[in-house]
Amino acid sequence: MWVKQSKILVTESFAISKADVVEQYLLKANKEIPIVISPYHWPDLDGIACAYAMEEVMKLWGFSSVRAMIAEEPQREAIWAMNQLGISLPQISLEGYEDIILVDTSDPLDIPSFIQPHQVKAILDHRSYHTADSFPNAVAQIEQVGAAATLVAEVYLRHIPSPSREAVFLLCAAIASNTANFKSSGTTARDIMAANRLQELSSFDALEIEKFVADMLLAKSDFSNVPMIKPLGDDLSSSLQTIAGVPTAVAQLEIVCVQHLLLSRGDEIKETLHTLKTQRGAESIWLIAIDLNEGKTFFVFLSDHDKVLVGKVIPFQDNGFVNTILDCIMTRKEVIHKLKEYYRD
Repeated sequence: MWVKQSKILVTESFAISKADVVEQYLLKANKEIPIVISPYHWPDLDGIACAYAMEEVMKLWGFSSVRAMIAEEPQREAIWAMNQLGISLPQISLEGYEDIILVDTSDPLDIPSFIQPHQVKAILDHRSYHTADSFPNAVAQIEQVGAAATLVAEVYLRHIPSPSREAVFLLCAAIASNTANFKSSGTTARDIMAANRLQELSSFDALEIEKFVADMLLAKSDFSNVPMIKPLGDDLSSSLQTIAGVPTAVAQLEIVCVQHLLLSRGDEIKETLHTLKTQRGAESIWLIAIDLNEGKTFFVFLSDHDKVLVGKVIPFQDNGFVNTILDCIMTRKEVIHKLKEYYRD
């Protein structure tokens, strides 16, 4: 078993549940209709893995014209993984395509403007906060697991008899990335089971997959000669979150040696957050930085108001510039969910 360190009880069933409406819809859909599978605008590894693996599954189901496509350049981690595996996804062109499947997104503000909401026919996402009802013709499967790749992996494992190396490595790496290497509080039994079963049902050694993930985490943590506007700007969604009534942008880093980065490049990080706040039209902006080795979450705020607002919901030790949740990993998705529930946005 690849993922051994967990207190989460893992079940052994991959039975189709009532929630698997996307799978049921696609199995019955017209296989001749050209379909594009797309993650959000500047996709992270989760979106890339989902799109790539879903294309494999749908081709097996007999879809004669289905393509995984992306709108813009992927984020650094995704680029590294794709380069290592020797794959690429084409730029989105809807010429000749009628229907859209969205993976790892459910917000019309996070997809290309030339994709019309009525074209979207299916949505697979894992966010508790979503706007799936903005797509009038879509069936949506929104389940709170650690990664959208987990939802796709479950479909993949039910239907692909011989998993491809590219799909297995992408899906495993995406699940590991989105769950902070299976350490975040949002990690579920389904995430762990999907990663392990992908390895078990393929011919690839667990140590090889584990090394791939470890190398990926080191690569995405290296910001030598990289302006901070690049990783922070690429990460930020085009849509803002309304938190306590305020349009807010929340940036996230999931790397190793977080405290060293914050202390050595703190001024640049704060300047970058100011710049991004203006560029994105946000009234508030702050950073969540997760240390994947230490298992800690760090916050960087530009204002005391934001520090107090978050601190009411997420208790942290205030160290001045760096504010730490000791011995705990909480992803942006989890933090925003807790804040929205508390402030009822």
